[in-house]
Amino acid sequence: MEREKRGFFRSIWHGFWFLVKSYFISVGLFFTLLFGFLLFMAFKGYQASHIDKTTLDFGTKHPLGGEPGLLYMELTGVITRSSLEQNDFFASMWAQQVPHHNIEDLSHMLAIAATDKDIKGILIRYEGAIGSLVDIIELRREFKKFKEISNKPIFFHADHLDDSLLLLGSVAQKINLSPAGDVFLRGPLFSLAYFGDALKKLGVGITVVRAGKYKSAFEPFVNNAPSAETLEMFTSLQKSLGGYITSEIAHERQMPENIVSTWFEESTYLAEDAVTAKIIDSTLYPNEFLDGALKELQVTKKVSLKQYLSYSLKQKSSMKEYPGKEGIAFIKAEGQINLDSPGSAYSDEAITPRQIIKQLKWARSEKNVKAVVLAINSPGGSALASDLIWEEIERTKAEKPVVAVMRDVAASGGYYIAAAASEIIADAATITGSIGVIGLIPDFMGFNEKYGVSFFTVNGSKRKNLFDLGTQPTEDDILDMQKQIDTIYSLFIKRVAASRKKSPETIQAIAEGRVWTGQQAKELGLIDAIGGLSDGFKTAKRLSGLDEETLYPLLTYKREPENIFDCLKNASDLFNCLKDLETETRLSLGINIAKDVSHNLMPQELKTLHEYNALLQTQQVLALWPYKGTVMGSYSNQ
Repeated sequence: MEREKRGFFRSIWHGFWFLVKSYFISVGLFFTLLFGFLLFMAFKGYQASHIDKTTLDFGTKHPLGGEPGLLYMELTGVITRSSLEQNDFFASMWAQQVPHHNIEDLSHMLAIAATDKDIKGILIRYEGAIGSLVDIIELRREFKKFKEISNKPIFFHADHLDDSLLLLGSVAQKINLSPAGDVFLRGPLFSLAYFGDALKKLGVGITVVRAGKYKSAFEPFVNNAPSAETLEMFTSLQKSLGGYITSEIAHERQMPENIVSTWFEESTYLAEDAVTAKIIDSTLYPNEFLDGALKELQVTKKVSLKQYLSYSLKQKSSMKEYPGKEGIAFIKAEGQINLDSPGSAYSDEAITPRQIIKQLKWARSEKNVKAVVLAINSPGGSALASDLIWEEIERTKAEKPVVAVMRDVAASGGYYIAAAASEIIADAATITGSIGVIGLIPDFMGFNEKYGVSFFTVNGSKRKNLFDLGTQPTEDDILDMQKQIDTIYSLFIKRVAASRKKSPETIQAIAEGRVWTGQQAKELGLIDAIGGLSDGFKTAKRLSGLDEETLYPLLTYKREPENIFDCLKNASDLFNCLKDLETETRLSLGINIAKDVSHNLMPQELKTLHEYNALLQTQQVLALWPYKGTVMGSYSNQ
């Protein structure tokens, strides 16, 4: 009987152990296969990312074969400033599905085409390419250079026209719209949502403390409508952006500005009505428009964007190339500005002091670096983090020139760090300024009455109400925070005044948290010039004593990989990266990658709330302007 019991329990044990072994074998096999798949896709993505520069290799042979023809540019996918080489692993996986039109490479291609006797003109066919308003303006600038250098015609076709497409297409000799297409010119649009009463109904109280009457970052949490100062600010932004777009289109279309203004007032046009209003020149189907362009140029052949881009990248620029190793360092600062606390930032979507300071120290110590170009695209964030980065830029500027180039937005903390640069360049449509400071204290006192939820805090601090969600801040709490905010605001103004060589009183008058366009900022002396990245590099060469007409190497800091997923993001150097990783580093990646994946899968609205939450967990005093832009130059506080 005892033997039978032992046999029964032995059978149970063997069965249980078989299940455990099967489970771990299955899980191990799954992750082994997954890892193998990731390695395969990384290699595949690396190959795909090089298709334009290696697979379509024409060498010195012209794709038109020595005959005259038309450069036919189909704009699809994404217009970007980043390289066509997709170093991010996950981006590499989709490199073939989502084309990237890199403005730097397109600029080189257009310069080659301008002096190419076989290229008689360009036809741009817009097919849904995505890019910010600043990217559209910069790409337009390159087409204008082509036209001015070559005196060759540009033709533009779209199936639908909006503000940014008309702005881009206005450089063309002829604009064509499909017969069933339409025109929708809404002009710069700001959509503001306010939910003060909604939060009160939910039992949430918000106390906002600020320095600057235009500092409206948290105004939607406490009000049900914009304040007079907010309306004044956004009306000014709308007029500035609208005036710039109208002026540029009127100049290229050779139309009076008041007529172009009426186009935006009327907003909507059918294709034939757009011809009558002289917004466009014709309503032909794409193939008909192409045939007409070929006939006008008296050519029969055309070369695609992909073919000519590959060919042009093998050709030498008209500028002479510097044979040595000396060059210009490029540092990208993109996203919210956060402190270096665990979980407060995502390496690819946030700016942290540790991240930027490490690159600036490298630029100072690297003897081949003669100047630094800092590309900023940030609405700001932590005031403390902004000040730490500002101080490091000041240190660098004392040894080597630093040129700040503002992209879509460089406001509040974004402007704070830019202010330390030797010179600041922004596009006309860049959103900048917002020199002000703000803080927020939430409370959930209404939760007890509405939901029966109470909060209690046991603490010996006089400021314990700031940590107790169940109580409102005391008058002393608010005064204490106001003191902090006023101190940082005063420091902010002092920093800007010293950098811009103006009196604190002058900066105070244009500060108050007010946001400006790049065009307005230039007039106010907050920036030095209107332009883009190419202008930034030219300025860096001038300030460092390098020849402005010579091409110098672009130097970047090589970040040390911290885990295997950093290696996967750099597909072009995957195997060397894996080899260099320390074993203990590889074992410490789990939480970070889980955060990266979950963050990337969030809807944009939740991402924004998550980012604010991360900021408020580490800092109650912020230099932040939270409004985000869209491709058409409209903005919302979503």
